[in-house]
Amino acid sequence: LSNKLWIHGPSEAPRGNTVTLSCETDVSNPKSELSWTVDGQPVEKAEENVRETTDGWITTSNITITLNRQVNSSIHASHIKTNRFPVHSVMHK
Repeated sequence: LSNKLWIHGPSEAPRGNTVTLSCETDVSNPKSELSWTVDGQPVEKAEENVRETTDGWITTSNITITLNRQVNSSIHASHIKTNRFPVHSVMHK
């Protein structure tokens, strides 16, 4: 399982904006599984892409959401199998 996780996207955005976040793992074997939560609620509509390499797999997951009143504080991405990674948050004003 990969021990590295990268999140790409804005760290802050105003309410009403649409933001896209991308999460990518380092090469892992077995394949990494990623999950997203928005204010503690799981996101089911994430796009996922798994690329095979000579050493294993690289998993990428993307979400696009509009920040509204229901999205009050943060968006998190983490490994499903290992919840030890720090999460990336998007804060909006």
